[in-house]
Amino acid sequence: MKVLSVLLIVIILCSCSGKNKKPQPEKTVDHPEVQTQKTLTFQKVGELFFRRSYAEGQFREMSDAEYEKINKSNPSGDGGNDTSLLKRIHEFGFVNNNNELLLKKFNSYKPVIHNNPETSFVLTDEKGDKLNCSLISAFKESKYKLKISSNDQTKEFTLDGFCCVEGMSFIMLDIIPGGYKELVVHHEYYIMLGDNDDIIVYEVTFK
Repeated sequence: MKVLSVLLIVIILCSCSGKNKKPQPEKTVDHPEVQTQKTLTFQKVGELFFRRSYAEGQFREMSDAEYEKINKSNPSGDGGNDTSLLKRIHEFGFVNNNNELLLKKFNSYKPVIHNNPETSFVLTDEKGDKLNCSLISAFKESKYKLKISSNDQTKEFTLDGFCCVEGMSFIMLDIIPGGYKELVVHHEYYIMLGDNDDIIVYEVTFK
């Protein structure tokens, strides 16, 4: 009888001990954060149009001296130009107060690429990160292509807005503060009794 009583007490104690035992929380495994890959992008952000006209020669005889004077003059800005972009180009000293493109100054800075099949340059942001770039002329297609390479990727983009590949050159300016400098392309061509000078601004981002 005593043995049965002892066994019954042991069973009751074991049962109570099991009920009071709290379940252990599952262990969580920390996963390292997945870093998203940066993406190279390239887009046109604006353009300006300048022109010097020889149309006066249709209505009266012009001397060689008059033609030469026009030829050496600075092209005037189109009245429909983007005022904010025009202001930025003016701040860099490439446009005067009469909204004329200062070709002499612009020509002293810009690399001419229409005579070269490929022109390379490096873009550097404020952190010192570099992008290797190459402007490639595609004469048969009358287009230019920009190849951009980072450490882990290379992309190729087509520049638009050109009627011919001749007369194409560029400089780098920080038109949009921060990031990489913008590619400022000068496209010069003759059409409709006048010399036309288009300024096209492209932005490169890597984020």
